[in-house]
Amino acid sequence: MANLIKIKQSISSVRNTQQITKAMEAVSAVKMRKSQQIALGSRPYSVEVFQLLQNLKFTEINEHWLFQEISSPNTGLLLVTSDKSLCGGYNSNVLKKAENFLKDKDAEKIQAIAVGKKAINFCQRRNLNLTAKFTDFGDFTEVQETSPLAKIIMNNFQKGEYQELWVSYTNFVSTMVQEAVIRKILPIDLNFIQEIIKGILPKTGKYSQPESVDSENNSIDEKFSDKLNHNYLFEPSSSEILDSLIPVLFQTAIHHIILESNASEHSARRVAMKNASDNAEKFLKELTLTYNKARQAAITTEITEIISGKEAMS
Repeated sequence: MANLIKIKQSISSVRNTQQITKAMEAVSAVKMRKSQQIALGSRPYSVEVFQLLQNLKFTEINEHWLFQEISSPNTGLLLVTSDKSLCGGYNSNVLKKAENFLKDKDAEKIQAIAVGKKAINFCQRRNLNLTAKFTDFGDFTEVQETSPLAKIIMNNFQKGEYQELWVSYTNFVSTMVQEAVIRKILPIDLNFIQEIIKGILPKTGKYSQPESVDSENNSIDEKFSDKLNHNYLFEPSSSEILDSLIPVLFQTAIHHIILESNASEHSARRVAMKNASDNAEKFLKELTLTYNKARQAAITTEITEIISGKEAMS
């Protein structure tokens, strides 16, 4: 009887856990769809603003301070994780990328900026120099929220606090696929611009191509190069436009990184909670079968004892 009670308690515990995971799965599914829509919806805009930069004179672009090599013994590292757990390997994959990056680096020469409580804890465990930290960006981040992060990064770079800046974050590919990546974002170069353009265009789906681009048979490079074969007149001058445009474009890149991370987080949590619910269902079936077997065995034992007692009294 004691064994039956224990199994019944286990069934009740697993069932309660399953109710929680199903509720979290439903909430994550709603947040995932909205965050995906926001992240994907920002991609055509991001493509257009980066194309505007490409239309300016490359010689003047390379002279801007965000494109210049800065002499400094330090390296900047931006880590983007979540504030919460229960999202599968979302955080661990980002931190593994950071671990591999730091293997050949002197920890004393790392200037870290952390987004998310998991990133903050990682920097504190590694005794990294944490120059700035951000939490509670929210499920659906606005540009105004990420602007302070971008401004701190640009100010630190302009002051010469680090020679280059790398970012480790998760790129949203699809509901089932989120890719942890690490890339250099400062100083900016044309390859970085091209990578951003490629990365913010999904391979398939509603937002796979900007509406202004209609070239089904062309590669991504051809799509964008077609737009660069025109002469533009900039007022008041291209150099003055660059001074205003490039910082804004960099803020757009940082904002897009946060959007990608948010969409990836909710997708990963939704999948993790679905797997947990499925595992709970499977465990419930096994426990129920075990309970039924134990109950049947107890009934059989009781019947046997009754029969044996009756025969003894005859």
